[in-house]
Amino acid sequence: MNVTMSYPLISTEGELEGFALAGLELSFFQQWLDLIELDHYNSITIYDLNSRMLARNPIAPERIGSQVIETHLNRMASSGTESHFSHRIASPVDGIDRVWSLRRIGELPFIVVVGEPTSAALSNWKHLLYLYLVTGSILCLAILFGTREYVLNLRKALKMQQLATTDYLTGVANRRLFNEIAQRNLSLSSRNGMPLSFIMLDIDHFKRINDRFGHDIGDEVLISLSNLLKKQCRKSDVIARWGGEEFLVLLPDTDVEGALTFSERVAQDMSLVNLPEDHKVTISQGIAVHQAGETLEQTLKRTDTALYRAKELGRDRIELG
Repeated sequence: MNVTMSYPLISTEGELEGFALAGLELSFFQQWLDLIELDHYNSITIYDLNSRMLARNPIAPERIGSQVIETHLNRMASSGTESHFSHRIASPVDGIDRVWSLRRIGELPFIVVVGEPTSAALSNWKHLLYLYLVTGSILCLAILFGTREYVLNLRKALKMQQLATTDYLTGVANRRLFNEIAQRNLSLSSRNGMPLSFIMLDIDHFKRINDRFGHDIGDEVLISLSNLLKKQCRKSDVIARWGGEEFLVLLPDTDVEGALTFSERVAQDMSLVNLPEDHKVTISQGIAVHQAGETLEQTLKRTDTALYRAKELGRDRIELG
């Protein structure tokens, strides 16, 4: 059994990227409580906000993980505002009459309950309560900071994964990620018999654009093309920067007519991108639909051949492979 805590992962733009879940085994809580030396018949217990016992000193292994029915504990667990409460009652765990102090620890989902026999409570409960609550606070702070480090490390790992699988300039997939996704789609297409189309795009005379207007303008053209592709693509489609000014698009469940329509829309939108001095940007495109028995490399070779033919025949056109 364990306690799971979730933390949202927010991007630098303030958008929700996902959640990180940190799981803490109940033995973690028990190990901390076991370090506390208690007087005879005293007890300290940690509950979650469902009134489930997470750990207890002295330990009650048969009750760990079970929900405790006790009016004040249950009320505090369900309350979003009540943070502490003291009262006297016979323990629902071992039946001993004690004076109890219940306290929530900050914003963490835990309640620390300290109990002392009624006969001794009037003499030293304040001192003991202080010690127990300090211990509980240290425990919860350790959990909080440990979980925070876990989340930070997870975010770093996700960032590294993103850098390893996407193009740094345009944010689309790189060759490695594209090949992985394409292989999965190829297997799926072979099983269900649905068409799978590939489109390879190349910006015409891109070197001239860089030489004439500078690499900053060239980068803007690459970003513009990637944004146009993202606009036209469905969630199931995949875009990759294949190299330099070449892009590759995977269109699942799309036949040659659908791929042609897609290419024509992209070419039309790209013609509206203006460079300084009213210079127009055009693209050449090659299309190939995967054929039964073909490997991914063979289909991509036909796509590349179609693109090469489009450039040989004058550019700013679409050819089928």
